Amino acid sequence: MYLLLTLFFLLVFTVDVHAISLRARGDFQSLREENAIVDFYKLERVENDSQLEKLVNDGLLLPIPEETRWFKIDTKEIAEHYRYARPWVLDFLYYISEKYFKKFGKKLRLTSLTRTIEHQEDLVKRKKSIATCTIPGRCSPHVTGTSLDISMLGMLFEEYKWLLDELTALYLKERKIHAIDEGYRVGRNHFHIVVAPSYPESSPIIQPPENIVIIKKQQNQQQKKVQPPPKKKPRKGVLRIVFVYRIFFLSLFFLLR
Repeated sequence: MYLLLTLFFLLVFTVDVHAISLRARGDFQSLREENAIVDFYKLERVENDSQLEKLVNDGLLLPIPEETRWFKIDTKEIAEHYRYARPWVLDFLYYISEKYFKKFGKKLRLTSLTRTIEHQEDLVKRKKSIATCTIPGRCSPHVTGTSLDISMLGMLFEEYKWLLDELTALYLKERKIHAIDEGYRVGRNHFHIVVAPSYPESSPIIQPPENIVIIKKQQNQQQKKVQPPPKKKPRKGVLRIVFVYRIFFLSLFFLLR
């Protein structure tokens, strides 16, 4: 009994390096990085429903099916006139949802797609978002049609961990997306993902070190090759917490024997 309890707590309090990588990013810092992507590619921010309709008519925003074999839209969360996204976002969505379905036989559930600035500011007023477009660098990327939220509600740990690893690989290694695990925040049980226009291409698109820098696909063979960013090391403070928890529960186990 005590042995099982000890093993349980060791599993719960063992911190995954990938989880740290996606979670250990401040809200405003993440927004600055996301807006850097938007500004680099000069993506249009959708002011209102009229502009949204124009982008749809021009083919710059594509409709997202309510349900496919691999994913479905949460119709309570996304109004019908906001079920659109940029073409490369749709490419990413089909890619990740197909892999997830083949692995677990379940569909991914979308809880947010494109928004207008008017709708975004309404969310800010109701304190459902901090991403206000009235402050430079803090506007939600949802207003450009490049973002989507994937719900993690109802996922088993194995399913959550697999999706976390997949997004981490695309974000930290291949630099194809910008992703945040918001499952640790109350009322935000989803992955928030920004997909850059060069997502389908093979070259990296994001390479920090201090500030986010976007790199376009090489179109000239004489251009220098893009070097992958250095791998991030887990913070020492987190590792200390893990070590303390392990020592505590191991000591508790032997005392209660």
